Amino acid sequence: GAARVRRVGAQLAAAGPVARAQFLLPAVGLRGSGTAPRRSRNVKDFGIASMNNVALVTVATQQQISASDTEYGALKTAYVYPVSVDNKARYCASHGCKLVVGGEASEASGRSSRWNKVAWLRREFKSHDWLVWMDLDALFLRPDKYLMSSLDPSFDLHVTYDFGSTMKVNTGLFVLRTSSWSWWFLEQVWLHNDFGEAKSDQNSINHVLSTMPTRTLRAHVKVYPREIFNAFPRVNFTSVEDYEQPELPGDEVANTEVIHFAGQYGGARGHDGQTPPVMLLQFYDLMLEHHLRFLDRLEAYAATRSDGHPDGDTSTSATGAIDIDAGGRLRPLATVRATLA
Repeated sequence: GAARVRRVGAQLAAAGPVARAQFLLPAVGLRGSGTAPRRSRNVKDFGIASMNNVALVTVATQQQISASDTEYGALKTAYVYPVSVDNKARYCASHGCKLVVGGEASEASGRSSRWNKVAWLRREFKSHDWLVWMDLDALFLRPDKYLMSSLDPSFDLHVTYDFGSTMKVNTGLFVLRTSSWSWWFLEQVWLHNDFGEAKSDQNSINHVLSTMPTRTLRAHVKVYPREIFNAFPRVNFTSVEDYEQPELPGDEVANTEVIHFAGQYGGARGHDGQTPPVMLLQFYDLMLEHHLRFLDRLEAYAATRSDGHPDGDTSTSATGAIDIDAGGRLRPLATVRATLA
């Protein structure tokens, strides 16, 4: 009714300059498997769910992997998790959200490790009002900016387009409101299983979205500026071991909030997705540079807050390694900075 129109209008006005473009994905009259639920008349499904019960979900494992491992992104993942999880834990400590660090999910057995993403989102779904998924090779850059404050809570799925595309999304970072529609969406993605190939969750997410009617997309899905919330870095790697520079320069800008070192932007070869050792070192150096920049900003941000301390606590559920001490608290910032430097 009129009250809801005014309420949503106020939410949109408060969202600032975030782009409000809607999906233009082609509709083919199908919805994958099953039928999407209609919006029910409850508080959650009208987009007024609490923005405080938020979990940031990622997956990290400690397994040591050889340079010849054939799993896409496996070598890179095995080396970046200490820095990545430290970055995410400090961000969550600053903004009061829960960090969930998942490991290998038994229900994803027989699928590529990328499907741990969907498995952990399904596991955590009923425990939170909002789920933020973030790949391990993505980092926060702006601790003074809270991602959730930029979202329009009347939508269920919050995404960015893939780099160089205005048709497909990149799943390095996306946000789900835990509504009935979002659960239906995750189930369709899980059942699709990359056309039965069990390889890429991103392929399945894009397939399910592309087979939805346009009216469904416009009612449930919101697209945000990639250069702010899922930017690719501007790289200048030395090309060795059959690595080829990406065709497009990265789109990182001064006010980028999340940086994503995906594919060739993280040192991987374009033809097989592998990250050779020398390229891994170059990528790792660039990642450390960005995390140190985050730590500098975190220290400055903490100085403006009432507690004045950058080493806040965070609620963390972790099955992988995380940069916290035995008591469950983040290690002192100075200690981490010295280690990384």
